[in-house]
Amino acid sequence: MIVRGVEGGNFVAGREYLSERFGLVGRPDAVVEEDGFFIPIERKAFGKRPRDKDVAQLLVYCRLIEEEYGVRPPHGYLIIGPQAKRFKVVNVAEKQLWIDTILEQMRSVLLGGACVATPQRKKCEACAVRVSCAQQIC
Repeated sequence: MIVRGVEGGNFVAGREYLSERFGLVGRPDAVVEEDGFFIPIERKAFGKRPRDKDVAQLLVYCRLIEEEYGVRPPHGYLIIGPQAKRFKVVNVAEKQLWIDTILEQMRSVLLGGACVATPQRKKCEACAVRVSCAQQIC
């Protein structure tokens, strides 16, 4: 994979990362070594801007890399759209707490808890099944 816009980094062989501690597995699109840190890169070829789910995915890769190498990556990169616009996502404790919350919600659903939708008006207006949707925000 060619990643434009990441200067000064050495590419590291791509691989899958596994965390039994967190119950996570992931494979970043690329990893570069910058200033002694392993930095994950995630490419979203058709996006226009970073979405929360993309940021969360990148932060999970940061967590997996930290567990593997024992050093927290200070950031990761999202490369978005056909123009390969680069967005730096800072990996701070508050964002990792956000990831913990998401993981707790996911585990709860796997154990039979309720799955709560977070509808968005614009998407709901274009939805083909909105007439039978329990959310009814539109």
